[in-house]
Amino acid sequence: MSEVRVERVRAGTGAVVAEFDAVLGGVTIRGARLVNGKRGRFLGLPSRKRPDTEDWYEVIVLSDALRSRVQAAAEEALRVAAPQADVAEDEVPF
Repeated sequence: MSEVRVERVRAGTGAVVAEFDAVLGGVTIRGARLVNGKRGRFLGLPSRKRPDTEDWYEVIVLSDALRSRVQAAAEEALRVAAPQADVAEDEVPF
């Protein structure tokens, strides 16, 4: 798969650093997120809770290589988007 693109990056809350959509070739994964965990930052994909236990499982499974590419693209998109979120001094309404 050659194309890995991140769209609609938005700030998260709590341990979730950002939420975004990942485009892998012609497939779009909505609701992916970057999360700060106990062992560092990781890529969280859409998941569901098992009805019979308290365990969660990812609905979409990616290879380690593709997961790394998506996380790197998301980190870069977040890095680029962060400065744009700042308000310039001349735009402050008071």
